[in-house]
Amino acid sequence: MNGYKKQIEFLDWEYGMFFHFGIRSFYPGHVDWDNKDMPPERSNPTELDCEQWIRVAKEAGATYAILTTKHHEGFCLFDSKYTDYKITNTAFGRDLVKEYVEAFRAEGIKVGFYYSLIDWHHPEFTIDHLHPLKVR
Repeated sequence: MNGYKKQIEFLDWEYGMFFHFGIRSFYPGHVDWDNKDMPPERSNPTELDCEQWIRVAKEAGATYAILTTKHHEGFCLFDSKYTDYKITNTAFGRDLVKEYVEAFRAEGIKVGFYYSLIDWHHPEFTIDHLHPLKVR
């Protein structure tokens, strides 16, 4: 299927849900753009439940769902050999993206991904005017 047909198919998906979060979601009281260290081994996202997400999505009439797989802070919600900054190094210990895909597809809900190319956690990422570590 060429790219144009995929775009048209996406338009037919109608109503969807967006599950958008990163490691700061696992630390109550912290905001997305702060510069506090968020080590994965101290986070405890044990209450993530794809089955609950599916129930909410179905009740809302969603035909697709989008999941943030990596936000700007660089934390991956999947296992990766390229970084230790990932959900498999938390108390959760599992690949959330894999669970999400399997659970939603099993219920007939299409899946999509949001992946940020920005990676503030990477040591070579430039500290620009928006970077949370920029001295203000």
